[in-house]
Amino acid sequence: MGFHGEQEGTVGIDEAFASRWNTGIGAEIMGRNKFAPESGRWPDEEWRGWWGEDPPFRTPVVVLTHHPRPPLELDGGTTFYFVDADPAEALTRARELAGELDVRIGGGATIIREFLRADLVDEMHVAVVPIVLG
Repeated sequence: MGFHGEQEGTVGIDEAFASRWNTGIGAEIMGRNKFAPESGRWPDEEWRGWWGEDPPFRTPVVVLTHHPRPPLELDGGTTFYFVDADPAEALTRARELAGELDVRIGGGATIIREFLRADLVDEMHVAVVPIVLG
């Protein structure tokens, strides 16, 4: 069975890593831009994320923002917590929410750079796609 009818899936290190993206994960940390398409104060609390009422995370998600708002509980076990915190504080909060499981830093790029700069990343997967633009 192919993806979108185009080609068969492949196996290898990237597939192995991707297939376990949620294995052993008890909480995720993401930046405001991964959650919502705007910055600044929330115009309202109607925006519920890119994923609809049943996001794929199935865990608590700590959303780093300079504009906290009340938690947002959605289907499937996903609750978004909006906090204004530095990486170490966010990781402490996520670890509390994760219990004995791991915490995933989900991005975007600014958040990942901040956690790398603070030396808070234990494992990282970088996928390189061979493509020529232009």
